[in-house]
Amino acid sequence: MNSKLSAIFILFAVVFTAFGAHAQQQLSSNVFAYKSEPFIAVVVDKSTSVLYIVEMKEGRPEIIAKTSVLVGGGGGDKKVSGDMKTPEGVYYITGYLSPEQLRKTYGSVADDYGTGAFPLNYPNFFDRISGKTGSGIWIHGKRMDRKEQTTRGCVALENDVLDKYKQYLKRGVPVVIAKKVEFEQLHNYESEKAFLKEKLDDLVASWAGLDFENFASHYHIQFRSGSGENYAQYLGKKKTLMGLYPERRIEISSVRAFKENKDEFVYDFDQLYCADNILAYGNKRLYLKREVDELKIIAEEFFSESSDGFVREKVAAFLQKWKHSWESMNTAEYMSAYSSSFSSDGFSYESWKTDKADKFQKYSTIKIGIDNIKISQISPKRVRVSFIQHFSGDSYSDTGIKTLELEGCPGDYKIRSELWRAK
Repeated sequence: MNSKLSAIFILFAVVFTAFGAHAQQQLSSNVFAYKSEPFIAVVVDKSTSVLYIVEMKEGRPEIIAKTSVLVGGGGGDKKVSGDMKTPEGVYYITGYLSPEQLRKTYGSVADDYGTGAFPLNYPNFFDRISGKTGSGIWIHGKRMDRKEQTTRGCVALENDVLDKYKQYLKRGVPVVIAKKVEFEQLHNYESEKAFLKEKLDDLVASWAGLDFENFASHYHIQFRSGSGENYAQYLGKKKTLMGLYPERRIEISSVRAFKENKDEFVYDFDQLYCADNILAYGNKRLYLKREVDELKIIAEEFFSESSDGFVREKVAAFLQKWKHSWESMNTAEYMSAYSSSFSSDGFSYESWKTDKADKFQKYSTIKIGIDNIKISQISPKRVRVSFIQHFSGDSYSDTGIKTLELEGCPGDYKIRSELWRAK
């Protein structure tokens, strides 16, 4: 190889390497997550008519597939039924319609949707309070002989691509449809994610910490709640509840954030709210819109779910820690599981502490077995737990039914009373 060819080769290698590194650092800044398990999201760029399959893993988005699509021909964001435009916003897949189901419902028109359709929840809550109308926005395949290069508002893929993507397009998968998808370098992406995390954490901290003024500052003057309350009604109720039930625990998890554009975002997370008056668990969606120069919550939805699974998880973790402290015969750690108001069969907290400390001196080893756990919620901040307990200490052993009454919120439990009877 002569020197001229070598120089060209080196230049090509440098440019190629730089381009590759640059491309690897480009992250879609439409999807964020923390405290979350890996998940799949769909991002649609209307400006380039490209659909991206994004895998969120370890808090960062990775584009694992992309394809060209057809979108609505009206241009701009969908406003009303029949305007032929593709909506811009954050939506969720609500199900799947097979070709057979489509044909049964729509007859020969079903051929327009190719190898299946995935309906979206357009109009979402924010769309509805914004006065948008229409329905039937889907991600679907194409008629085999389709000539049109636009849709009536849906997102259409080639049938073979749709079939390949069906493994990702499941019920509940978020779909961000943006006028233009933004890509950022890693440090810019992490900076925006940190901003979103700080903003949500500040909201929760002010709510839990009874800082009403700061809590209220997060809400847009045009706010609407899922139960129909306006800004004044919603914040008035929150202020009253803060006064009536100041002791509370609020825990959020599986936090996801989606950006439609620099002025509109959505938070999606699981939330536990525990106070003397209520124990509520479910999924919350907060829609944020820029008000002057600050993002504020303009709409809120809460999808209530059973708290049983969450409570069971927290009770199991509590029992494991209590069991470990008993087996380690660490009196301080063991008694940290008990309420200062504990009472049981004539024992107070102090006499129970003295009794256990004396017994810990008598054994060289203690082993505790727990099975057949049963849990019943007595009140928002009180749980009764019964299980079969197997105790063995040196040469002594017994088996009985232990019943604990726990007070506090999930994650903050303390033993209020304890009973044991031989089995």
